[in-house]
Amino acid sequence: MTQTADRISELRAKGRRAAVATLVATTGGAIRRLGETMWVDDQGAIVGSVTIGGCVDGRAVELAEEALRSGNSRRISLPLGDEDAWAFGMTCAGAVDLLVEPVDANTLADPVAIASDAVTDALRRGASAVEAIALGARPSRLVVLEDGTRIGTLGGEALDAEFVARAPTLIDERTTGVITLPADRGSVEVFVQVHAPLPALVIVGATDVAATLVQLAKPLGFETTIIDGRDRWANRERFPTADALLIGMPSELVATVPLAPSTALVLLSHDFKYDLPVLEVALRTRVGYIGVLGSRRRANAVREFLSGIGASDDDMRRVRIPVGMDIGARAPAEIALSILAELIAIRGGRVEGGAT
Repeated sequence: MTQTADRISELRAKGRRAAVATLVATTGGAIRRLGETMWVDDQGAIVGSVTIGGCVDGRAVELAEEALRSGNSRRISLPLGDEDAWAFGMTCAGAVDLLVEPVDANTLADPVAIASDAVTDALRRGASAVEAIALGARPSRLVVLEDGTRIGTLGGEALDAEFVARAPTLIDERTTGVITLPADRGSVEVFVQVHAPLPALVIVGATDVAATLVQLAKPLGFETTIIDGRDRWANRERFPTADALLIGMPSELVATVPLAPSTALVLLSHDFKYDLPVLEVALRTRVGYIGVLGSRRRANAVREFLSGIGASDDDMRRVRIPVGMDIGARAPAEIALSILAELIAIRGGRVEGGAT
């Protein structure tokens, strides 16, 4: 969404109109991300790309110019031969679907600008949002925030209500792609894209494993927080790249940190007097991942404690102990790698888990 927000800001500053082409669907083994955009303004300036170059981008420019002239949106499917597919970043021939919309960010009613402003504001506040884009001739977008607030419209109250009802699940599952919604006359396809803050990694215990974990997590796009009661351990010398260092009682501090479905909570202190109270707090939230450092024997002790405080079987299944993917890790750096491997595998749907 950063590129869209930047383009909207630039169009407003220069008083220009533009059209945006969005990659909404692919077939044939595409490796290009859905939601990629190309912007063409009314002076011919081009920003971004829906491919990695080639004929599709050239066609996208033509379609953008048509949208600027007509004021209408258009979804178009472009078939690709093997050679074109390879240039596009696909492993074999197939097709790509583009949605091209006109944008006039200088008017108060422009749906693309309204949606961009809503998403940008949500992300600035650390909240997630899901955006639905109509695939018909009339440009329309609806943004639903994680608290249920909605901005914009898909063109009808019943259609909007249907999407709002699905929004929490779409946000939790980080859905991106075309979905079908029931409508008065059959069904309607819309392109859905979830916008979320950087995935958060909250680490309790400023250990050597934590130090490596923060270093590895940063280039993977995680926002990291270290929590520990000892300032001799949780300091900038040991954690120069951590986004936040919180010193104090871990269970009290964890209660002040947003634990959302996109958050991973990892307990590395290996100390029951810290871990167990933190688990009590965490299981009352919708945190997407809970991992605890420890042996299988320690895992049994943790489960006995959770059972004793009335935790359900589902609650106990949320707690991953031993933490991390089984790669035979022993050294601190190896354990840190195993934790990130599990988080990435869960995020990619390769193993069952939360919404990190």
